Amino acid sequence: MKANTINSASAINAINQCKRKYYYQYKEKIPGKKNIYLMGGDIVHKAIKEKINNSNTDIEKVFDELWNKTDFSELGISRDELEGHYHEYKQMVFNWEKDFNPNLNIKSEVRLFSDKYKVIGYVDEIIEENGKIIIVENKGTDKLKEEHILQSAIYSLLYLENYRKMPDLVLIRLLKSGEKQLIEVDEKLLAKARYECSMMRLKVISNDINDYPKNTSGLCKWRTGECSFYETCRPFKI
Repeated sequence: MKANTINSASAINAINQCKRKYYYQYKEKIPGKKNIYLMGGDIVHKAIKEKINNSNTDIEKVFDELWNKTDFSELGISRDELEGHYHEYKQMVFNWEKDFNPNLNIKSEVRLFSDKYKVIGYVDEIIEENGKIIIVENKGTDKLKEEHILQSAIYSLLYLENYRKMPDLVLIRLLKSGEKQLIEVDEKLLAKARYECSMMRLKVISNDINDYPKNTSGLCKWRTGECSFYETCRPFKI
């Protein structure tokens, strides 16, 4: 691994999920196959960013404009299915807006970089409220996952390195359900992030595909979708 290799929280989660997926995405840099989940999530995040940057923005209108100018034709899904996804992702925008307080100091998509660990991150939101710093991640799901906690832990560590101050809380919004998970940032959480960032530098030294085995599981292909590298990987092929 080159000394200046830059990793990310997403890359760390990818290699923990499946080493082969990491290899395709970050070593070979194969473009991932587009899917409705990535495209829909991107639209939601862009609409949220517009609202944060200008609290007078009509977020529903922005969402509709972004959705309508997106080309979904290559996904090969029916009009009825696309309509269902439209309502699902628009509901995520509604759920986020219910929690939005324009009177708070909110920064959107904040770039953080650790020179020590060579890890970069883009935090969805950083909120200052009553003297406290809150790291916020918006997730288009209804279930809290370990990868969400790890990502937020890494962002907390990056914030500490950049601002010489430990954030107070992590807020993970589950936009699909509208639920929120609040986690206190402490040394245990930061230690978790330090360990994963340190181990990442060892995990990705090799450029040999054989050192990145497949983790065949239900995450390869499911009822409504598949891994972005499913066709390249062919995980179930004997």
